[in-house]
Amino acid sequence: MKLVHRMPVGITDAKLIYEKLGLQQEFLEGKPLIVIYYPGKDECNSTGSNDPAYLKNKQKSLLKYAEKHDAVPPFYFYKNPHGLEKYRGIQEWAADPDGLFEKLFFQFHYPCGSFVVISPNGNYRGILGEYPISQVDVALKKL
Repeated sequence: MKLVHRMPVGITDAKLIYEKLGLQQEFLEGKPLIVIYYPGKDECNSTGSNDPAYLKNKQKSLLKYAEKHDAVPPFYFYKNPHGLEKYRGIQEWAADPDGLFEKLFFQFHYPCGSFVVISPNGNYRGILGEYPISQVDVALKKL
């Protein structure tokens, strides 16, 4: 068993990440990234609200936080898409490119999903596992 700090803070190779996502211009402009990560279906993320209005509201909140902090609109990546059906027509998800975010930030299956925000200077903050959406705003403020 390994104890993992749920709110990681650190420095990473931001240039590599921005390049991998095709965001060289955003890197130069100093725009932070928001990455929402879905590890695959689990007991936590397969229960709770499937209400489309609730899911759309979460998405709108994230877009608002991105705009407020002059960040790139959020990226939604998954390791395993099973269970993402409830987002059909609401939010597009993409496979984690070459497992990049899993390798750098999400080595274990953290229940419910996780997020990380990354600044072009390499600073990052996140929450591993279930989190209130407002914590994305808090993390962006602290970058």
